[in-house]
Amino acid sequence: MLNILARNYKKVGETKFINSYATIIKELDTSSVLRYMYYPVFLIRRAIWCTLLVLFSESPLVQIGLMSALALSMTAYVVFIRPQKEKLMFVLTVYSELILVFMHLLTLVFMDSDQKQSSIDSAAYTMLAMTGLYMMINWGIVIGLTIREMMSKWRARKLQNRLANSLKSNVDVEKSRFDLEKERQRVKLQDFVAD
Repeated sequence: MLNILARNYKKVGETKFINSYATIIKELDTSSVLRYMYYPVFLIRRAIWCTLLVLFSESPLVQIGLMSALALSMTAYVVFIRPQKEKLMFVLTVYSELILVFMHLLTLVFMDSDQKQSSIDSAAYTMLAMTGLYMMINWGIVIGLTIREMMSKWRARKLQNRLANSLKSNVDVEKSRFDLEKERQRVKLQDFVAD
């Protein structure tokens, strides 16, 4: 993906490129390479996470520390670079990154063997609640945006039909005027010939 996006940065505005890669760049600001390369950065971070899980499988504290640092650096990237076009997408991305940092730090509760079961349960429920809330917010936004887009298309189609009907009636009126004027000229010509 990085190769495709890097090679085609100058083609970003072209219709052919947009049609081919719209899902990758649709919501991104393409005015800067750093903004445009959000998904490769995101995927590189995921690859680093997987590597950390394997390399430090015996050291969960190191995993938590490195993953938290990685999530914080991604948060900084999103906040300072602002790769998304829309403010709503920006806020959701920052929120999801902060949730990741918080959840990584919350897993420290599970590392302490002297921790009470009620504290562990509370941490687990907090993690589930945060994840569920985030998913509900995302679904609500997706559904809301979909409905808004559908309503916008419906209004545009309704306006287009009104304009088409209006133009059709205007064409019919103009045609009637033309036919009436033509008939008047024919009658005048007949009267002139008759005189």
